[in-house]
Amino acid sequence: MPEDAVLTTMVAQGGASVMLGEHKVLLSPAAQVRNADNMIVLPANLYGKYAVAVKTDFQGLVNRIWILSADERAALAARKKQ
Repeated sequence: MPEDAVLTTMVAQGGASVMLGEHKVLLSPAAQVRNADNMIVLPANLYGKYAVAVKTDFQGLVNRIWILSADERAALAARKKQ
């Protein structure tokens, strides 16, 4: 996962936008979502609240989302503190 990925929470309802924290943001047309098993998931199939790491493209649209496991969350939180 890239060093500059932002850790946050995501609420998804199967559309072209998601809630990251308290902000509604649009997904890039080429958005790629990976689940905790590192498998690609279609944004239209996402429903619920997740702990995620995200990256945006040059237009500010979310283009990469990694759904984090509990172990990944702990490791990334520890890495950010260093």
